[in-house]
Amino acid sequence: GLPAVGPVPAVDGLDLRIDTGPDHGSVEVDASDTTIDLRPRLAEPTRLTRLAGRFQWRRMPAGSIHLWTDALTADTADLGSVSRLSLCAHPSGTSPFIDLHSHFTDGDVEAMGRYLPIAVMKDELVDWLNRAVVSGRLESGDLLLRGPLERFPFDDQAGRFILELRMRDGILDYRPPRPLPPETTGLSDHDRAQALGWPRLEEIAATLRFENRSLTIDVEQ
Repeated sequence: GLPAVGPVPAVDGLDLRIDTGPDHGSVEVDASDTTIDLRPRLAEPTRLTRLAGRFQWRRMPAGSIHLWTDALTADTADLGSVSRLSLCAHPSGTSPFIDLHSHFTDGDVEAMGRYLPIAVMKDELVDWLNRAVVSGRLESGDLLLRGPLERFPFDDQAGRFILELRMRDGILDYRPPRPLPPETTGLSDHDRAQALGWPRLEEIAATLRFENRSLTIDVEQ
């Protein structure tokens, strides 16, 4: 495995074929059981059932290293993804600049908690999403992460982070992320939500959009 180095996460179970020279090179990746540890950005290490693609790198005239891939397949037991990545790092230690675009397909919404960007979310919101989004299928999703990594989640607008997830056949059991009134004591979670006017929504289509630190949910029935 490869240990974590700065913003680059630890990776275990890689199968690599390396072709390199003094100023440029490439790395072929083809693995079927790989673990990438993105904590604390994600809640737990991500186990990949398939990781395949070709990375290329080149030393630029100013001394920085440019690493890129045009198509990286990274599938888990919960979803499939294809990504395009460009990363520029300078030996001076300046924060690497990332430009990452990922497309997700055929996902299990019940597993969403493993992939939430918890580093930019309040604990109450993470708990609420894990509780409220009961089930459904992730039809598709898209991720954009662009900017200097050390400035993430870009509160100063130095970059952009957008994660949009589109689900279908979903169940949303809406309850607010705060204590409920005493008069609802003794009722089931479902009945408390009903009593307070928050009905359980079933067979819905919904879009969850994370943008930097904000979250919006658009629901269709």
